[in-house]
Amino acid sequence: MDSAPRPVAGRLLASLPAVYRAADAHAEQGRGELQRLLAAFERVLLGEPGAPVAQGFEPRIDALPSLWGGAPPDGGFEAATRDAFAPWIAAHWVAFAPFAHFDAVRLRRIAAGIVPLYARRGTPGYLVALLRLCFDELDQIALQEDLGGGLRVGRALLGRSTQLGRARPFVFGLALTLHPRPHGWPAAELQPLREALQAVIDFATPAHTSCELTLAPPA
Repeated sequence: MDSAPRPVAGRLLASLPAVYRAADAHAEQGRGELQRLLAAFERVLLGEPGAPVAQGFEPRIDALPSLWGGAPPDGGFEAATRDAFAPWIAAHWVAFAPFAHFDAVRLRRIAAGIVPLYARRGTPGYLVALLRLCFDELDQIALQEDLGGGLRVGRALLGRSTQLGRARPFVFGLALTLHPRPHGWPAAELQPLREALQAVIDFATPAHTSCELTLAPPA
């Protein structure tokens, strides 16, 4: 026979009107049918009374902010659970499509900081701010919106600063310089970094534009 102490539904029973509590007040050992019924719900919702780490819904709801970072409170989520949840937060809560290129630590940082940037989405400032948020590796970001070429009324000189050929509207350049490292940047790290940069740029730029990306190691 199980001798483990049963949870007492004191908090839920206390939330009911007095007329319901009175029905259990005269029960044997102060534990009537209603209290025994509520004990099951209290165990699920609020956790075991007196347990070191409560596993009910209420502690988990209180611990939701820890999914973005910081030390989780008692009853919070384990590190493995928080890391596994980070891609879901980035993809579904803040609509950050390139989430697959980042680890859990960066995804929590991106999820915590990207929403205020959406007010400037589609602007050069938004692209630069998003790159700074996503990548610690970047030292300098140079955005060139005027790549020159073609016939520009009022500025072009016929035969000198004009070009004949296929037009390239809505093309801008982006020159990125990496932070220096004592032993340089190995090619094995540059390729995944370039892919992540391109994914973020494609996510941040309007659909009718295209970017010419230049990624340079530090001088």
